[in-house]
Formats: sequence, C-alpha cells, structure tokens
Amino acid sequence: MKYSNYEYKNDVLYDNKGNIVSEEECWNGIPQCRITSKDMFKEKVTRELRNIFTEYSKSLIGNDEIVFQYAKNFKKYRDKKILIVGGGPTTNQCEWENLDVDYIWSCNHFFKHPKLKKYPVDLAVIGQEVKIYHKEFSEYILKHNTTLGFELAGKWLNAGTGPGLTIVPNYDINNHFCFFTRYYGWIGANWRQMILALFLGVKEIYFVGMDGYSFKTNPKDIPHSFEPGKQPKGGPMKPGAEEAFKQHLIIFWNYVLNRLKPETKFYNLGEFSEDNMTAEISKKYFPLSEKIKETIGVEY
Repeated sequence: MKYSNYEYKNDVLYDNKGNIVSEEECWNGIPQCRITSKDMFKEKVTRELRNIFTEYSKSLIGNDEIVFQYAKNFKKYRDKKILIVGGGPTTNQCEWENLDVDYIWSCNHFFKHPKLKKYPVDLAVIGQEVKIYHKEFSEYILKHNTTLGFELAGKWLNAGTGPGLTIVPNYDINNHFCFFTRYYGWIGANWRQMILALFLGVKEIYFVGMDGYSFKTNPKDIPHSFEPGKQPKGGPMKPGAEEAFKQHLIIFWNYVLNRLKPETKFYNLGEFSEDNMTAEISKKYFPLSEKIKETIGVEY
C-alpha cells in the first residue's frame, strides 16, 4: 500500500528515503491508558473502563484490538449499512442524504448540523469538547434516542462513576456505552468509530466529512461542517503535523484492509475533494461507482 511519500513493504512502513517509520504512536493510546504491548491491551483497557464507567461496563467484550460495552441494541447493526458523518468540509459539499442506508453515526457536535436534525444520528461518540449540559445537545438525543459512546479520557474520570449515575444526566443508562480501540491515531474519533462498526459486523460503511488534513490547504482555512468558523487546535497545529497525519492515515488503512481484513465494504463519499486524505487510497482500493457519484451529486 502506498500513500503520499509512504509505502508498506511486507507490512513495514517506509518513507521515500527508505527509512522505517514507527507505528508506535498509533497504538500507544492516551495518557490515561498507555498501552505498551498488544498483549496488555484487553486486560488493561477492561480494568480502566470498569473503573471510569462503572454503570455501563458490566457487559464488556473485546480482544486485543477493541474493548466495548455490548449495548442491548448493538445486534441491529449486524449486516446493515451505516453512514458515518464527520465534521470535515465534504459533509457540506455533497448530497449524502440521498443514499439508502440503515443508520447514521456521527460524533461530537453533530447535533448542530441542519441535515442531521432531519436525518437523525442513531449512534454518536462524544468527546471531551462537548458540553453535555448544552440544551441543544440534550434536546437532540432525547428526541432521537441517540446511543452515546464514551472513550477513556480525563474528563470522564469524575463523571458518571457513582451508583446509578450516567455521564449525561437524566438520560437512559442503556443509551450509554464505553469503548476503546487499540488504534488511536491523530486522525480523529470517527476512525475509531469505524473500527467499532467492523467489530459489530456492519456490512457496508459509507463515510463523509472524514477528510483529515491533507495540508494542500492550510488547516486554519478548512471549513468545519458542524461548527462553522472553528479553528483547529492540537494535532493539526503541532510541529510535524503534516507528516504525522499522513503516517497515521496510511497506518489506519493498512491496519483495516491488510490486517483486520474485514468483509465490510467501504465507500469514501469525500473522494471528490483534494482535501480528502483518503481519496488517494479509496480510488485504488474501493472507488465509488458512477451510480453513487450520481446519487450524491458529484462529478470527477
């Protein structure tokens, strides 16, 4: 597999100078749960999830790639078609709502997007930046009965840990679940959400707005579809960000396509955009059909 100036040979990643590129950062987790070896993953993550999410970690299942609370409604996703909507610009640049899918997934500030008010999100991953007491957020999830997923993160250490407590107050405990994936790159929560979908047996994954940062355009100038005017912080603005994002992107797709080797079909709806990082890979490994392009209103 090749992407930009990186290439996998015999499952080892090299740059264009022939240097081996380490994958360690993508598998090392976060400060709250550093994972130094694959063999440690399930045991350590299970312990941490039970410690932080006491009330909805009683049905944890997993392996050395993912640990998650098996929620009561997860069976419905098996062999289904889902659409994952991210906050990247391509969410506002095509007509993804024309697709025939069974469920829509998203993350963070999805509830602010006008289309997602009309086409409800069934499952969302909620990160630390979301204000869980925000009226607009509360009203959305109550109206649409959205299942909410939480990863290991510092913000949740003192939230929802007591008997009968949930992170989102007065919201059905059965609509909360926790999870953590061994892959934890800079490219964002939607990608870890995709890994969850694979382990739930989803048949087809369509995704849009998961554009990442190609750095063909300055990250500060890329419009956010959920939060117009939002300025990127953290990863995209760090020294060496361009190469880090490229590395973590190819590491993800090599992991999914060549290591996990799921039977799931992928559809990168943002393939038409030069700011979509996955376009170079998807056009080669899982290109969109002309029918899908027509359905979402794009030509290229």
